[in-house]
Amino acid sequence: MFKKILFVFLASLFVLVIVLFVYAYRMPSKQMKRAKVHRERLIRATHLARANPRLRLGSRSRMALEQLLSSTSLSEIINAVNILELSTRWSQTCCEAFVAAKAPSILFSLIRTCNRSLPHVQLLHCTLMTLRNVVSHSTLVSSVATMSGIEVCCDLMQMFRDKNKVFVLAAEVLECCVFYHHESYAIYTLTPDVKNPLDRLARSRDSMKRLSGVLKLCQRKLSVTRSSHVAHNRKLSYTVDDGLLERGTQCLQNVVSILDERRRNAERTRAESPVQY
Repeated sequence: MFKKILFVFLASLFVLVIVLFVYAYRMPSKQMKRAKVHRERLIRATHLARANPRLRLGSRSRMALEQLLSSTSLSEIINAVNILELSTRWSQTCCEAFVAAKAPSILFSLIRTCNRSLPHVQLLHCTLMTLRNVVSHSTLVSSVATMSGIEVCCDLMQMFRDKNKVFVLAAEVLECCVFYHHESYAIYTLTPDVKNPLDRLARSRDSMKRLSGVLKLCQRKLSVTRSSHVAHNRKLSYTVDDGLLERGTQCLQNVVSILDERRRNAERTRAESPVQY
């Protein structure tokens, strides 16, 4: 009896070792094949770019900017913005050229013309990804962190609070802009001639009311989602949309906290200052 049990155990162990060896042999082989395919594609793309300079990333970015300025076709504009998103994602030089061409203001004007239709939502998503790529470089944030850019992000967060992909991108761009101005301007003031867009936003009761209202709605929605997951014993099974909503809500909460802090400090400074505004 003991010999039979030992034989079964050794046979099972032998089969397991063989399976592990086969698995260890086949996996690197698949990875090597995949890497080889990617390497061949990169080599082919490099040869094409060297043979035709128009296919290079910088040239395609310049053509996309020209197309963005001249075209009135929605499909052509979406194609141009897709190219800009690709180039700004992979190249800081393209981001700098993008800023030098005053493209952020062009994109802000384009955003203001969009509605809630599906093609426009796709255009907004790609446009906001492009702006997020630009603000990821600390030296270029100022080109996006204008009063117009901040207002556009606030409007998008209110209009598309139920579209998580657009909402979270607008919240991330707004958060970068707010952090930039919060670190750049240490003086808190609420005078009418204030030049800091962040203090102008904090001074605006309408803007603060809108942002606070959107934040409360998102927090309530997030709380309901979490309660539903807990009730169904799915605490760790968050969907992609749940993650986007949580990320966007956190960004918006950071923005509102900074604005509240600046408003309180500005009011305290104005109350303690002997100068009458």
